[in-house]
Amino acid sequence: LRVDGLHRSGGGLPRNGRGAVLQPRLAGEIALWRWLRFHGAWGRTAKAPSLADLYPAPQYNDVVNVNWFTNDPAERLAVLTTFVFDPTNPDLTFSTADKAEAGVDVGTGGSVVSVVAFHDRITGGVGIRQDLTYLLRDHYQLTDSINGNGIKPEIIQPPSGADTVPIIIQRPANYLTVVDQGIELTATLPEIPRLRTRFQVQGSFVRTDRMSDAVTVGSDTRFSDFQLSSVQQRAPYWLGIHERGERYLLTYRLIHHQPALGLVITATVQHNLRDFLDDIGSRDPLASAGYITRAGVLVPVPPADRALPQYQDLRVPRGGLIEPQATPADWMMGIQVSKALPLEGELRFWAFNALDRTGRYPAAGQVARVYPRVQFGVELNLQPGAIVRGLR
Repeated sequence: LRVDGLHRSGGGLPRNGRGAVLQPRLAGEIALWRWLRFHGAWGRTAKAPSLADLYPAPQYNDVVNVNWFTNDPAERLAVLTTFVFDPTNPDLTFSTADKAEAGVDVGTGGSVVSVVAFHDRITGGVGIRQDLTYLLRDHYQLTDSINGNGIKPEIIQPPSGADTVPIIIQRPANYLTVVDQGIELTATLPEIPRLRTRFQVQGSFVRTDRMSDAVTVGSDTRFSDFQLSSVQQRAPYWLGIHERGERYLLTYRLIHHQPALGLVITATVQHNLRDFLDDIGSRDPLASAGYITRAGVLVPVPPADRALPQYQDLRVPRGGLIEPQATPADWMMGIQVSKALPLEGELRFWAFNALDRTGRYPAAGQVARVYPRVQFGVELNLQPGAIVRGLR
């Protein structure tokens, strides 16, 4: 059982507390026979926000009030207003993860088959929330000026008018939920005595759902066009996201021993059977929750009314993935050679992606899966205590 507390600088809990998390962890195993074991575990972990999230830098937004641009630089005049916002979130606190797993092991000695099912749920994950507000932009009239006379016009006070510019405050917040669930299989087969070789295989299926209920404005380009427009009076907004990914992975491992030479050779093949990615709801033109005014006000539209003609301009996809994407199977191989040395030493050579397979670059309807280029190295491990004993 563990308790973590997070507090602001200048004092401790509870006066300046941001929050506390109780984290129990339980694990158990029952062996009905020597060759059959059941095990399970449940627990909670917590992660504190990073310093960059707790104390984000100020956000600056500029608007142009006057832009008098002429061929003669001496006549040019521009007025820029800078607004400074503090994106600090005083309510930012821990994100928590509830983890559960259950499994069964069948076998004894060097031959075991293990199956484990797991379910992990992260609540209050830290992300950048889009808080909508607006800037007030003043408009000014200028005194008469004739291009080419070398005289800069003057600004007439007070402002002749004003309008609003919608903006987004990028604020760290605990608004993400991530759910991982899947099954893992590990099989270690008996050693083949004459070949001094053992074969292992590991397989996993993992599905990840990333969700939130925060406000989103869709693609950055669409919202930027809305900000800069003086005609467009509203833009759609959406509530939350739901992204889903799936991965099927097999790992084969061949282990060869030469005890007389103190040599162990391991070849590992990573076989990516399938990667899948989908952004649920990103393509639904009726998924928008309402619209944003130029004053940054959210106006919800009931689901029953979203197909009405007056909301035609809101019926656009949110953005993100156009279609679900999946990547066909591919594989790469690694090799490791380990040689025992006198006095408990070891010399090891390893090569990652030994055949220098590229993988797959992004393509229509496919998720990119690009393997790193071939990497290799040599490691030498010596035990100082064994060396001293050998010298004695």
